[in-house]
Amino acid sequence: MSESSATAGGKATRALHELEDHDDPLQARLFAALDFATEALPAEWQPLLVPLALHERFVQAEVLELMAQQADNRFDRAAIDRFMNTLEIAGLLRAVGQGCTNCTRR
Repeated sequence: MSESSATAGGKATRALHELEDHDDPLQARLFAALDFATEALPAEWQPLLVPLALHERFVQAEVLELMAQQADNRFDRAAIDRFMNTLEIAGLLRAVGQGCTNCTRR
């Protein structure tokens, strides 16, 4: 990846902003949380925001892992699990079982 991870994560968040309607206060809160996550996540995890942004409502760790490895082989399942657990603690994801996580819309 030629861009810095922070730049890639920021571009993914900005792309989501352009696609969404800004009149909804719930979406505004979601984007504020995503902006926070982009800035607060460790730099080595920020590239994972790009494949995560391609999911709509649910994400499976196995699928995210396959997507991430297509672009960057440094992400193994343990790294994906730590990334998703961190986003769950931040309230951005919610585990729903069977390795499936709900992308929270608050």
